[in-house]
Order: sequence, then structure tokens, then C-alpha cells
Amino acid sequence: MSQSINSMKSLAACVFVFAAFVTQATADLPPDVESAWRDPAIEFRPRTRWWWPGNALRDAEIDRELHAMHDGGIGGVEIMGCWRVFSRGNVSYLSPEWAERVRHAVRTARDLGMKVSLTFGPGWSFGGSWVSPEDRSKALVRAFVDLSGGTTFDGPLPAYVPAEKPTDFNRVQPWLRSTAPDELRVLAVVAARVTTDGIDGDSLTELTGQAHDGTLRWTAPPGTWRLMVFRLKYTGQICHAQTDPEQHWVVDHFNPDAMRRHVEHLGGILEREFGDEFGRTIDSLFSDSFEMKPLEDSLLWSGDTLERFAARKGYDLKRYLPALWENIGPLTPRVRFDVNEFFHELGRESFFAVFTGWCEAHHLQARIQPHDSFPTELIEAAGLCSRPETEKSSTEFEVMAFPRKSEAAGARFYGRPVLSAEAFTVLHRARYRTTLEELKRATDDFLRDGVTQFYNHGWFGTPERVPVPSRDIPWAVRISPWSTWWPYYHLLSDYTARCSAVLRAGRFAGDVLVYSPYEKTWAGRGIWGGDWRKVPYGDLGRLLVANGYDFDPVNADVLLHRASIAHGTIAIVGNDYSVLIFPAVRCTDPEVVRFALRFAQKGGTVIALDELPSAATGLIDAAKRDAELRGLVRELFGADGHGCEWPSGGRTRLVTGIPLYEPDFPIDAPPDSYRVPPLEAGGRELIALLHD
Repeated sequence: MSQSINSMKSLAACVFVFAAFVTQATADLPPDVESAWRDPAIEFRPRTRWWWPGNALRDAEIDRELHAMHDGGIGGVEIMGCWRVFSRGNVSYLSPEWAERVRHAVRTARDLGMKVSLTFGPGWSFGGSWVSPEDRSKALVRAFVDLSGGTTFDGPLPAYVPAEKPTDFNRVQPWLRSTAPDELRVLAVVAARVTTDGIDGDSLTELTGQAHDGTLRWTAPPGTWRLMVFRLKYTGQICHAQTDPEQHWVVDHFNPDAMRRHVEHLGGILEREFGDEFGRTIDSLFSDSFEMKPLEDSLLWSGDTLERFAARKGYDLKRYLPALWENIGPLTPRVRFDVNEFFHELGRESFFAVFTGWCEAHHLQARIQPHDSFPTELIEAAGLCSRPETEKSSTEFEVMAFPRKSEAAGARFYGRPVLSAEAFTVLHRARYRTTLEELKRATDDFLRDGVTQFYNHGWFGTPERVPVPSRDIPWAVRISPWSTWWPYYHLLSDYTARCSAVLRAGRFAGDVLVYSPYEKTWAGRGIWGGDWRKVPYGDLGRLLVANGYDFDPVNADVLLHRASIAHGTIAIVGNDYSVLIFPAVRCTDPEVVRFALRFAQKGGTVIALDELPSAATGLIDAAKRDAELRGLVRELFGADGHGCEWPSGGRTRLVTGIPLYEPDFPIDAPPDSYRVPPLEAGGRELIALLHD
């Protein structure tokens, strides 16, 4: 206990010393920045996720907890209903009793000057009991049978058999038979010759038109052939963290009409109940990270996906569907890229445009965590949110190009003034272990990566005044009176508010743009399962920041449509960058390379790590676009591929030896897992180029 008290005193001393130092320096600051530091408004204070187990909180307990939050320096709440852990007092989401309890919380928060955000649905995941069978989440599933040459297949097509052990946490029910009329509808039938490393792409044979009423008669040519059937299967996924008597179904995120019906239905209820506080005390509606999952070995899909794909991409995907699962040869990365890019665009239109549009039309911000398993490219996805929100916490030196800095860059490039964070989730797996000192270090990590609004994770709503592990939810950090250091928390809250206010008053000043290698990720994988769609930056972010160079990730959309080139710099919404890095970007749009060439010719520095772009993206006009890209790469990096120099001072270089891998998010990891990357050969060369 004495060690904990000493840690608290040490933290307090650090905060006060830092405050004194900045106060001495404020004489030279602009008045708005000095004011932001000296007296930050309540909007800059940390807010908190406020779990309502079973929505069982009564008015007196709501008042007590809100006053405790306010006294501790918390400036707002996000109300999220969750599992029923009490034997009495539970009420269902959207019931009259629930609405009255939320209304009381909003009134009390208003009186305290606090803001309220409402999770858009029961628990988390987009959905609810009102989602019709046809509007529920769907997946593309595959079944197959291998046939020897000369064998005649005559009978029912291979049946889809769900996995025996589904992932319970994701609340997917693959064994459930939907009542929707298109459950298990056959979308395509394709046969192909089996090879030692996949299937022969030249042998792909579409048989969809020959299948009738789920049966097929077909004779396999010589060799071993794989007969594949692709069906539409409802996932049966239900919303997370819910034990209401009603079943709350996850909505189909890739059907714009289903999304519109869902948003207008639920939004209409919330507007009727609380609309007088929209844009006032209630400032946002919240969408948690996209933990909507396909079935095992499948891809999230919708009823008209194939038709939409053909209209957008210009070719029929049915013949190429095997490429999402297996190697079909040289066309594999092109088909996978096209499918991933298509879902990026479809997600942008069906989810982000619908939800954000509704919120902004009703004077609310759409506060969205655009990461996890959703296919929309992360930088652009952050820009599609009224207020993007990131997460992933660490207590040591950890520069997170993905997801934190990618979302910070997206917010900045697309004109979103605030990046919030779900902060401190699972700093330790052991509950109640986190210290205030660790929270301070994690806070600095978030601030450095661009976060300017904190949502603590979090506050467990309960009338019990001491921790009761059997009536608690699993995530570890409790920033509430349950923690022994709660009397000191206001020091961290003050610090966080001041830093958030100053950061919002200022402007990011980075040196380097790092081109996101998302296109290589899209070309490399078709079936994602429940995995995050991570982008491999590896040690690059930590290497740059540790050696004095901050950076922003950037995508093709920003470079081609939001950036301009001056002498030696790329200008994006008031920020100027003198260096553009391509980290192992194997495939990209030729126009991106053309932009880099213009930048180098006008005095900029372009650095490729590990490899040069070698292929254009996509299936249509592949040979023509490949030749165009390779010609531009030769002009940019020279015939030998090592680099060029221009009279303007522009230059290009190829640097190897910097580890680039998918990020992981370690918990309870030893400090050396967050070490500053050593300056080995590749790192020394890169930093020397930046110094020069």
C-alpha cells in the first residue's frame, strides 16, 4: 500500500511540475492557447463509458454516480446497457422505464454541465429486436466436393456444414436456420482443376446456370476437379453484452436499405424520447468497433452483392469466387483486391453515409470506432465519422500507426476536428490492477498519437460501494470510487483536460507522410474471418518518432484528391510534409506513383522500404496498368531501382532492412516489448536520409 501511495504522490508531483513549467512558458503563447491551458472548458475533460447492467439503475443512484464523476473531473458519459447481473430492477432496452431512467440521467448531466452520448443499440453491435429476418447479418459460405476425372456428379449440391465450435464471444449462431426466404440460396456454382498449390485459374468453369433446385448433373474432365457451391447464409449474430428477454439481431451492414430502415427506426425512437436534448446535452450517438463477424471460413455478404459488384467493377465475380478462398494463380491478388475495394466502397455508402447522415441531420455527431473487422480503409473511414474514435492502450513507448495515428490522420485530412479514444481498456488482464501512474503513461501515448478527447473504459453503474467481482463485467480498468487512487484521479483529469484543450487549439506539425500499404493487404487476403483488418507498418512508427520525426499515414484518396505539391512539400489541409515513404508497397494505383514522381521532380524526398511497387491493382486492364506503373517506377527510382536525384533537390531512395509486420496489441507485456527499435543498417540509412 505504501508503494501505491508513493506512486500517487510521485504522479501528483510530476503533474504539478509540468503544470508549473508550462505556466511559466505561457507568456509567449497565443491568448487562446494560454487560456486553454489555464482554464480548459468542461468539454475537454475526460468522459467515461457508463455501463448500465440490466439498465437497473434508479434515479437516486444515477444522481449519486453523476455527481461523483463530476467531482472527480469527468466531463461526460456514454450510456451503454449491458448484461443483467442483478436479480431485481432490470428493464429492457427502449422500454418506457428505460427511457425514463435515461431522461433522468440527461437532466442531471445537463444541470452539472456534462455531456451525454448514447450507444446506438442494446449493448454494442448495430442491431435490435426490430430487425426483420431479411435485414439481418449475412455471409457468403462455401461447400465443395472433389471429383476424379470422368466422374459424373448427379444430385444435390454439396451442403454447407457449420463449424462445430462457434466463437461464443462473437455471438454468432451458425446452426440457426433463418426464416428469411433466401436462407442458403445458391449464388454460384464453380468447378476447377485442383493443382499442388491451389486450383488452376484457367480451368475455372461456372456451372451456376446448369444447377436447378439445388441439384446438378455434371461430368468432370480429366484430372482432379473441385466442385464448389457458394451460398448466402444468415449468421444468426446477436448483439454483444445483452441478456434482455428479447433477442437483438445484428443488422446487415452492407444493405443500404436495411441500414436505413434500422437507423430511421431506432433513431426515430430516440428522437421522440430525447430529441429536445439533441445537440445540447446529448451530443453524439455511438457505434463501437465493428465486432460484426462472419461465420467461420466465410465472408460477410448481402443479398445483392454480386449484382452491385458487377455494376461497379465491370465484370461478373461468380466465376472468380474461388480466389477468395484459394490460390487460382496470377489473378488471385487482383480479384481479392477488387472484392476488398468494393466492400470498402459499399461500407462507406451503406453504413457511414446512412448513420453519419442521420446523426448530422438531427444535430448530433456520429461517434464511431471505424476499425476491427469492417472493410472500409481506416484513414478514409475515420474521415467519414462526425467524431472518429480510436482505441488500444499501452503504458510504455508505443507509436501505433495502426489504428491510432491512421485515425488521427483521417480526422485531420477529412476535416474532423476531434479524435476521441476508448481509453485504457484492458491495460491488464487482471481486474483492479491498473495504477494511476500507468494511466498517466497511457494518456501520454494517446496524446502523442493525436487523441484530443478521452472516454474512460470505464465506470460500472451499481449501487454497491465496493468491488464485487461476481457482479462486474470482465474488462479490467475501473476509473471510479472503486479504485484506491480515486481521490487523486482529479489530478490526471486536470492534466488530460489541459493537454486536450491545447492540442485542439494548435495544429499538428509532422515531417513525414507514410503511405498506408492497405492495397497490399487487400490483394493478399480474401477471407478475413473475425480478424482485424490490420495494416503492416511494423517498427516504422516507433523508429521515426524515437529519432525526432513525427508522421501521418496517408492513403490514395488523400494524395490524389486532397493534397497539393509545392516546392519540396506536400500540402494537406494546412500541414506540409517534405518526405513520402512507401513501406513495402507492392501494388498500388499508377496515379499514386505518378503523384510521387511529380513530388520528387519538384524537390521532395520519396523513400521506398524493402521493395518497389511492381503491379497495379485490380483485374480490369491489368496488363496495360501494370506497364504504366512499371514505367513510372523506373522513372521515379531509376533503371537500377536504387534511386534518382533531380536538379530541384528532389531525390528517391530504396532502403531495406526495416521490419514491417502486422501490429499486435500486447497486454501485460514486459517493457522491452515496447523498446525503441535499434538503429540497425536499414534504420540508420533511413534516419540519415531524413537528417540530410
